[in-house]
Amino acid sequence: MDSEDIFRKLTVGAKFDFKRFSNDAVKLKKEKDETLEKAQENVDEVHITPKSEDRVSDEELTLLGTMKAFGEGVVKRKKRKLDKKEVTEEKRAQQEEEQVRHFRNLNRISVIGSAVPPPVDSFQKLQEDFNISPTLLQNVLASGYTEPTPIQMQAIPIMLQDRQIFACAPTGSGKTAAFLIPIIHQLKKPMKLGFRAVIVSPTRELASQTYRECVRLSEGTGLRCHIINKTKQAANKFGPQSSQKFDILVTTPNRLVYLLQEDPPSLSLNNIKWCIHQFAHFLLE
Repeated sequence: MDSEDIFRKLTVGAKFDFKRFSNDAVKLKKEKDETLEKAQENVDEVHITPKSEDRVSDEELTLLGTMKAFGEGVVKRKKRKLDKKEVTEEKRAQQEEEQVRHFRNLNRISVIGSAVPPPVDSFQKLQEDFNISPTLLQNVLASGYTEPTPIQMQAIPIMLQDRQIFACAPTGSGKTAAFLIPIIHQLKKPMKLGFRAVIVSPTRELASQTYRECVRLSEGTGLRCHIINKTKQAANKFGPQSSQKFDILVTTPNRLVYLLQEDPPSLSLNNIKWCIHQFAHFLLE
């Protein structure tokens, strides 16, 4: 800002009194004519807008009376609040992750994978988080499960997200219910599409146990569970000319292969959504 600009601001609205300072006007060779009066009147109405660098602050905020907070400071405070909120959310996520890790260690659960869902500590939690049907929940409780076992805590939430899983747990730890519960929930109701889930057991004894468990847990849902006892009967019952009114199949690998290798195949797996291999290491052998 130069001296001329400063002088212009200081003299805004000023008038020259020709009556009082007539002699000075003569000396300065000023004349009082209409042109000068109009110019002076125009000067009275001019409002000078300061340049951007002359303004104290374009972003100042009046708080109370003469108290003012300038824009830069306001922005900084907002940023600090935002950063604090982000830190709080990050800290909360870390705390939740630490709680999940502690819960897994407490129940001796080990997981490998990306974005593995947290385990559940009760069957009621499955109804809250995944909306499993009250009928299925009642069947689970009626089967003697008061609370989920470690394999059920972790395997069920993973399968309810339609993810593949390879699980290992001791004998008698509830592995069968761990995969039957999500299968029954996902299939929901009977459909005339043929088998939509197949469970392959290494022995006939284990296949029979799995079949009985499937019937018990699916009671009241309308889903139809079947087991292959004799291949000839199965070919007539499940062949292409059948009604296709079945949903879950439990079988041993040899019987399944036999039906699939017939010409034409006595069994269709076109609509299979779930394929469970019990004791997969035995099947691989």
